[in-house]
This record gives sequence, structure tokens and C-alpha cells, in this order.
Amino acid sequence: MAAFTEVAGCPTARAAFTQGVDLDRLLVGTGYDVAFGQSEYAFARGTRFEAVVKGDRGNGVCSYGPMLELLRDELGFDISQARTANLRALHPPPPPHLLATDKRHLAARAADTRRLVGEIAREVPGCVNFIDGAVLSATVGGQTAFYETDGLAFRLGGQLRIVEIKSFPKVDGQVDPAALASALDQGALYTLLVERLLVELGLEPSLVSRRLVLICPRNVAMTPCLSERDVTARIRRIERLLDSVPDAGSQPVAPFADAARAAGRTVSDRVAALEAICDQVGTCYGDACQSCGLLRLCRERAHASGDVRSLGERRARQLAGIPTLQRAVAIAGGSAPSPAETGAATVLRAAAVLRDQALTRMVPS
Repeated sequence: MAAFTEVAGCPTARAAFTQGVDLDRLLVGTGYDVAFGQSEYAFARGTRFEAVVKGDRGNGVCSYGPMLELLRDELGFDISQARTANLRALHPPPPPHLLATDKRHLAARAADTRRLVGEIAREVPGCVNFIDGAVLSATVGGQTAFYETDGLAFRLGGQLRIVEIKSFPKVDGQVDPAALASALDQGALYTLLVERLLVELGLEPSLVSRRLVLICPRNVAMTPCLSERDVTARIRRIERLLDSVPDAGSQPVAPFADAARAAGRTVSDRVAALEAICDQVGTCYGDACQSCGLLRLCRERAHASGDVRSLGERRARQLAGIPTLQRAVAIAGGSAPSPAETGAATVLRAAAVLRDQALTRMVPS
């Protein structure tokens, strides 16, 4: 969802998203592959910190001691009454080579989450009050998507609380703004999905709190600390985003399978297939494409076609009215500009003079 918000204006990216195509991996093995994802160090730190918080003994069994103590000390959660359900252990994932296609474990966890949330909200006697690995489902672009939360806890105050565990440190009361924004967006999405689930169950959406519980390390050690953040504004933005995702039936059917890594397909064949899709469906190259897996391919295509946006949005604004890079070079060399090109022509010619002066000084006497 985060990636889609940045490239939603690109027709090819929209078609790929609605067809469930992972653009980050589509060009693996070609010269256009873009590195993505967390570093191994960051991933290992996150896994280690989550194990500390949950009291994971390494065999899938968790005591939840450190987390429950934080919920007690900071929120008043009565840990003597804690009853947990570990859906990760109950529905383990398939082998790694099947993980991308076999979603049965997620569907099973989503069904259990739905049942348990209903029991908690209705205060069924003896029901659990903390769900580890809850999975929420939503229809996005006509397809079922699954979202995994770190924890759902029901406190005595009468509201369901969303718990997010993040390994970025809180140093002197401050955290990295970009990392925090990403975590809050995640929590806002989970909160919205729980609200919608409660409505489907015939319950009040206000039963879930919009104050996200965030657990992260204090300073550089692995000592967990807890804070709360209101995500109401982010929920409104994410709700608009979910509602704007196009249905797969409304998008061009592009043969992305021809560009996928598969036996019998050469690199040149794969790239040619993807280029054909881009030609047919259309692309929209710009600064927002920095997070897209097609970045290098689209940048090369934009430059080859003379698209001024290949220089970046700032330079493109400076060249307003100039249709192509080739035209910009011609105007800088003295070609008469059209009325629409007059403003940019002044800048281009001034730049050309400075360039010529610099090259003259570089010529050895």
C-alpha cells in the first residue's frame, strides 16, 4: 500500500498493483534490477527485539512477560487476567518456496482473528484478551489482501488496542521521523481494518481505540519502552487511499508473466515484453518513482525519449514549456524559442554561457 501511494499516477504501476505483480522482483536477473528492502542487519535487529518483547524462547512459545508488564505499568492492563492466543504458532507458514503463493495460513489466522475479536468485543466469558499475530483482511482492488499485526490487546477500559513493535530506537525521547511515520501509517491501517471488522460483526467501531500502542527500544539497548500516538488523521487518509485503489477489472490486462523470471525466457525477451507493456499501457516517470522496481528501466526510457522529467521534477519545472531534452539543447544553442518556451530559454542560454566559459578555462594554454 505504501508503494502504491507513491506510484498511483503511473498506468503501468496501477495495472501491476491490481494484478498482484511485485514490481520489486519483476526485473531480478536483468540490468534493471533495483535493490530494495531492509538490510539484513536491520531485519535481524527487528526479529531479536520482537523476541525480547514477547519473551520468545526460540521454539515458538512466548511468555509475553516484558510486553504484558509494559501494558500493565503504562496502560493499567491486568496481567493476572491475561489470556493469550498465538496465531502464528497455531497456523505456521508453509515452506519458504511456497510462501509467495500459499496463503492458507493467513486465511486461517484471519478467520480466527475475526472470531476472537467478536468474542472479546462481546465479552464472552473466558475469551482471550491478547491476540499475537492477528491477521486482518480487506478487499483491495478487487483482491483479498492480508495484514498482520504485532498484537491486539483488550484492556479493562473497554477498548481494543493495537500494539506495534518496532526496533528503531527512542533516544532522549526522540525517534527517527520517517520510521515513526511509517509505523503510525501501519497502525492506522490496522485500526481502520478492525473498525470495519467490528461493523461487519454488528458492533460499534468505537470499541477500538485510535491511540496506537507503540513499543520500541529505549536508547541503543534492547530495553523496551511504550508510548501512545493518536492516528485519527492518518486513518482518514488511508481510508481515502483504500477507496481509491482501482479494481482489477477497470485496468488494462497486461501480460506481466512474459516479463517474469522463468525457464526459457532470456533477459532480452523479458525486458522487451515489459517495454511492450509500458508502450501499450503508458508510464509516468518522476521523482516518486524512486521507490518503484521499474525505476532504472523507466529512467532509461524517459531519457531516450527526451522526457525532461528524467532530470527530476525540480529541473522539469525550470524547463516548463520545453517539450524534450533535444529541444532544450537546441534553444541553449541559439534556436528561437516559441512563446511558451521564452521563460525557460533565458535560463538555458545563461547556463550555456556559463558552460562555455568553464570549458574555455579548462583548455590548456
